[in-house]
Amino acid sequence: MSDYLKTQIEDAKNGDRAAFEVVVRDVQDNVHRLAMRILVNPDDALEATQEILITVVTKLSTFEGKSAFKTWVYRVAVNYLLNAKKVRDRDPGLSFEVFREDLHAGLVADPAPSGEEDLLLSELRISCTMAMLLCLDLKHRVAYVLGDVLEFDHTEAADILSISKANFRQRLSRARNEVVAFTSAHCGLATNNAKCSCPR
Repeated sequence: MSDYLKTQIEDAKNGDRAAFEVVVRDVQDNVHRLAMRILVNPDDALEATQEILITVVTKLSTFEGKSAFKTWVYRVAVNYLLNAKKVRDRDPGLSFEVFREDLHAGLVADPAPSGEEDLLLSELRISCTMAMLLCLDLKHRVAYVLGDVLEFDHTEAADILSISKANFRQRLSRARNEVVAFTSAHCGLATNNAKCSCPR
């Protein structure tokens, strides 16, 4: 963390409005990126981002500098995403079984070529990846996003989640195993024999 940001955090803790704005601007993109990967729905992610940033501002006085500021902000964000009732109520409860059935039901035998095919396939792959994230329960989804998507060091990810490093590794391993098992069985990008391939 830069000396400038440290100064802004201290000024914000002392009630400086301009410093609050600097601090919020510094973290808002990271918070939104996390919310998008956990919630997938853009409107839900934007609303969650705003509420997380409000929480960051209101709890800023509790930041003691024992961890990196970024780690502290992610901890606030993760606590909100795991515990906010509105987040739990809006979670679609998608499962790998339901997703598999939807994929197979939507396959076509001989897809018609399209001039925009590359763009459409790219969008489809992103949507498919996001759907796979939604198949994980919130606890394992957060571990997967922190460990494999945002590529946090395991020590920092465990600190964000306020759990032991061993516990984080266990959650991440379970999440990875579920994703790998699904893609190995059903995704043509992972296995040549899989029924589903992006053009289909």
